Amino acid sequence: MPRLYRTIGETKLKILAIIQENGTSHGYSIWTTLKERYHCYLGDACLRNIYYHLRDLKKRGLVERTLSQTNAHAPVNHLYILTDRGILLEEKFKKYLNIM
Repeated sequence: MPRLYRTIGETKLKILAIIQENGTSHGYSIWTTLKERYHCYLGDACLRNIYYHLRDLKKRGLVERTLSQTNAHAPVNHLYILTDRGILLEEKFKKYLNIM
């Protein structure tokens, strides 16, 4: 049965929990955490799926994307942080914080 558009699936809740635990997170570090702790998205090709979820969470107003650059010669990275709206969903993703 297809999910309603406004519902949030397990993967997105796990992503919100990871960002909440870390304060900020890069897409790559979210992917490695999903692999190590939740044993999902194990293949290297799955990394693009994480960015799909992050774009959707941003579109819903649950995360913000900021730029981060460690030095002038390093590539620019995107950091994801929870918005106030995303923090309000803590009750839904709290069970994944307990796993971490």
